[in-house]
Amino acid sequence: ANILDERTLRRGLVIEATDASKSKDQFQDELMEVRHQLNAAKLDVECLTSEKTTVEALLKAHREREQQLLASAAAIKDGCSNQDQELLQMQTLLNDEREAMA
Repeated sequence: ANILDERTLRRGLVIEATDASKSKDQFQDELMEVRHQLNAAKLDVECLTSEKTTVEALLKAHREREQQLLASAAAIKDGCSNQDQELLQMQTLLNDEREAMA
């Protein structure tokens, strides 16, 4: 009876050792997969950081261009206002001369 118990115990230990070995291999495979995913995530972060920097630079350039356009529009508006005043003065002078000639 002792011999059978000892064989059963040995078989059980062999099975447990085999299962433990499989579990270790499976764990290592899963660990490798997680490392691959982590590396991929790191690359994604680097790419997104680079894209963010590019977008920020484009946004800054756009804002600068917008300010230039607003300044140009203000200058044009001022120029038009000045021309309008000059035209009004000329019309007034012309009307005064017409009245003087009449």
